[in-house]
Amino acid sequence: MPSGPTNIYIGILKAEHDFGFATLSSITGYQASHALVTFQGGSPILGSLAFPTAFNMFYEKNKTFSQELQLTSRKSDSRFDWVVGAFYYDDHTELRLDTIGTCIGGVCAGATPTRSDGFPSTRSGSIYGDGTYRFFTSTKVTIGLRYTNEDKALTGTLTPLPGYANSVVALPPTNALFPGATFIANVNGVPTLQPGIPTKLNFDRLTYRGVLQQDIGDDIHLYVQHNLGFKSGAYNGNLFSNPPVNPELLYATEGGIKTELLDRRLRLNGSYFHYTYKNVQVRSIAPPAPPGNAFLQNIASERVDGIDADFSAVPLRGLTINGTLEHLIARYVDYPGATRVTQGPNRVINGITVGSVVNTTPFNLAGFTPQNAPEFSASIGFVYSYDTRLGAFSFSANDHYTSSTSRTNDDSVIDPPHHIVDLSLGRTSASKRYDASLWVKNLGDEYTFAAGQISTNFVVVPGAPRTFGGTVGVHF
Repeated sequence: MPSGPTNIYIGILKAEHDFGFATLSSITGYQASHALVTFQGGSPILGSLAFPTAFNMFYEKNKTFSQELQLTSRKSDSRFDWVVGAFYYDDHTELRLDTIGTCIGGVCAGATPTRSDGFPSTRSGSIYGDGTYRFFTSTKVTIGLRYTNEDKALTGTLTPLPGYANSVVALPPTNALFPGATFIANVNGVPTLQPGIPTKLNFDRLTYRGVLQQDIGDDIHLYVQHNLGFKSGAYNGNLFSNPPVNPELLYATEGGIKTELLDRRLRLNGSYFHYTYKNVQVRSIAPPAPPGNAFLQNIASERVDGIDADFSAVPLRGLTINGTLEHLIARYVDYPGATRVTQGPNRVINGITVGSVVNTTPFNLAGFTPQNAPEFSASIGFVYSYDTRLGAFSFSANDHYTSSTSRTNDDSVIDPPHHIVDLSLGRTSASKRYDASLWVKNLGDEYTFAAGQISTNFVVVPGAPRTFGGTVGVHF
């Protein structure tokens, strides 16, 4: 059975000093984590869907340090407010992947047993500034700039894993045995020597944001904004023949309205947004990815348009009604390195739908919907609270609706439309020191897909079923 026990330890230290004209804030963070994940992959063998061609054990150990210094201007009658700062990030990760081919009797299939030890590291520094100028009492313009410079490195080894029926003494030259090592790949049917990947990278980028805000009285606020963001480039820490990817860019434009009406008993918000993604980082199983593996590549470009609305109303004392609605149109503009698959038979094993792929065809997915981007989603719910001498009691109910959702890039796995209803009942003591609650999630026991994966087989992982629970809190 797949498993993934994880331990995470986080420490944060925050300090502030008031200089009069501005406040200096220091935020120091440290995080350490380790996880051991077991999973299975590859096509079923011997006609049995229960036995894939490979089992994998993945160990990850991570240590991260961060430091941010921020100087924020003091609130005053001045028309100009500002903030400047600097941020440092240092991450060191160990990634160990053991891949073991499946053997049944004297027949072994799938991957040669190997151990890949990857050690990616990142050092990143940035400086930023943000200024807001009030032209009039109700009109504000904000301009922000951020410069980021990152150094990334990758070391590691790929070695045979001894002790199994199909273990080997040495790996063939089609494998890159360490980052930067040459290897042989099949190019147009011809074995060709390939150069090793770079072991050190540097990325730098100037990003920005601009915001125009207009207040109409005290209760209605209009805004329009545009910004450029980026997601850092990365290595595939356990596949040393995979070239690193460049940063992913996001150009985002949004305009909307925020209101607080009827003496703040009614809140209505709405917005329209347009996102353009470039150099989208995606995993592709198309060649030159080795069978059963995926390359992390800059392949796709993506466009997203959407309308988002939410409300919150207090019609009676103690009763709050809230809701959200989103209409999303997300499409790949270009995705030339992708594939489409034809599914074979499948069955449910230990609650997980497992099946085979009988055909894989290279395909440009331009016009397809990206995974996990439903066209419609909405929620409606309420919270009712009642104060007594024994404390405050509360009851809440929420209904979350999601339309059909693709769980794979080629839309071959579709999560049907569904409603998820959650309920909870809570009590807080009169002293507010103790609280307790009982809850149920997915009251209707809707069968949903939490994730889908297509490679040389396909797997659909179900979402959480109907779940009951309770919590108890003590506040000091």
